[in-house]
Amino acid sequence: MEKYIDGEIVVKFRDGTTPAEAETAIAAFGLLVKNWFKNVYLVEVPVGSEEKWTKKFKKLASVKFAQRNGIMSLPKPWRPQQL
Repeated sequence: MEKYIDGEIVVKFRDGTTPAEAETAIAAFGLLVKNWFKNVYLVEVPVGSEEKWTKKFKKLASVKFAQRNGIMSLPKPWRPQQL
């Protein structure tokens, strides 16, 4: 079962999209940027509306992908004594 952080989505804008264009697109929806790196933005959305917002962002031509902010975990390390 996948786990997600409530109230957050990740939006990646296509190459060539300037930070100003990306931030304007996000602000046009009345949303806030929590963090960003290159063309990937962590966007704050109301809890429970994450799917709605990913669908809205996916409709924008400047967006490469939009998805919920998933929680990743690493498997426990394998130890020879576990045999």
